[in-house]
Amino acid sequence: MLMRASRIRLVGILCILIPILTLTFISASIYVARNWFILTRHALSNLGATEVESYIIFNSGLIIIGVLSMAASVLIILESWSTNRLRIIPTALLLITSIFLIGIGLFPMDAAPEAHWTSAVLFFVLIGFTMLGFGLYYLYYREVLLGILGILGLVIDFVVWGIAPWESFGITGVAIPEILSVLVPMIWLIIFALKILRTGRIP
Repeated sequence: MLMRASRIRLVGILCILIPILTLTFISASIYVARNWFILTRHALSNLGATEVESYIIFNSGLIIIGVLSMAASVLIILESWSTNRLRIIPTALLLITSIFLIGIGLFPMDAAPEAHWTSAVLFFVLIGFTMLGFGLYYLYYREVLLGILGILGLVIDFVVWGIAPWESFGITGVAIPEILSVLVPMIWLIIFALKILRTGRIP
């Protein structure tokens, strides 16, 4: 029983750490690259190009965040196997999404462009469907806030990448769409983590 409680608490801690580290690593990378990096003209991946000074911070950060997300996913799956196997479906999507996040960091855009592009595209596509999966799951179980935020995550992902006329706003890079598409998932993770730490169970 103690081991299970510790495992659940670890999930909460990991899910709090992921947004904090995401903000920390990206902010630090932008600060280091402040002499040339422009949010409206670049992609976040430019921060990980091997010839720029921010590449170690950015790429290692993505790998660390991806590993933590994988660890949280595995722990949730282990817990769900004996309690609610339906939760495994969106969590498996999160696990796969985490692998592609690691791929973005492992394959810098200038050193391995094809692998980097594939990892990035699949990450941003899957993160929307992961949020949809969690959204539907939690609406079904009447966890309204987590459910609505999950659906909202997919909607924003779709708007950001498929509808918003960024060039008409003078935005030629994809850094801003990238940030916006992960904003709701980060908020969702914080709320999810706080529920776990407060109740001692995975909602």
